[in-house]
Amino acid sequence: MSIGNAVQRGHIVYVYDEKNHQIFSTAAGNGPDDGLKGYTSSRVNVRRGSIILILCWGFPLALTETLKG
Repeated sequence: MSIGNAVQRGHIVYVYDEKNHQIFSTAAGNGPDDGLKGYTSSRVNVRRGSIILILCWGFPLALTETLKG
């Protein structure tokens, strides 16, 4: 089963499989730059403050601090 779609509604990111069944959801953060940044068939990238979470099936794989510019 793969990630087919990821959408942000308000402050929540919803992730669906290729048959449009919800797999998981996660908080998107509250800042102006926070939220869904992208997804692939296996991972979802969500920014929360200065951190980008890389999630696989709802579990964090990595935390990456963003550069301040």
